[in-house]
Amino acid sequence: MKPRLIYMTAVMLLLAIAVSAQSNVLDTTRVFYSVKNTDLYSGQTLMDTFNIELNSHVFKLSHDNVEREFVIENVSGSWASFDEEGQLIFDILVLDLHGKGKIERVGENLYLTVDLSERKDWMKRKFTINPMQP
Repeated sequence: MKPRLIYMTAVMLLLAIAVSAQSNVLDTTRVFYSVKNTDLYSGQTLMDTFNIELNSHVFKLSHDNVEREFVIENVSGSWASFDEEGQLIFDILVLDLHGKGKIERVGENLYLTVDLSERKDWMKRKFTINPMQP
């Protein structure tokens, strides 16, 4: 009976290590650009250029030489590669405002959704994003 218990314990330990070691697309800072985004209040497509820097702790959004920084909290989900379909959902904190964010691949497209609609007229957009070339 003891060898079976030791074997089961070892298997469970290896599974726990494998799950905790899963890589996440936001483990390192990624840089993107967006030339198309949708205002989710109006549904209007906007052709504005944004640079986006994103990791598991913060993302920066730059447009017309203005940069805004947003704190990322509570990333949920696991996603190992931007080349595969997947998504991560996270909480956003800016000033005293809490919002939601999501980065996802659907088919051939990558999207970043930023929802700060807790405060009237603040950003609620879905960006079509592309990785910056090194």
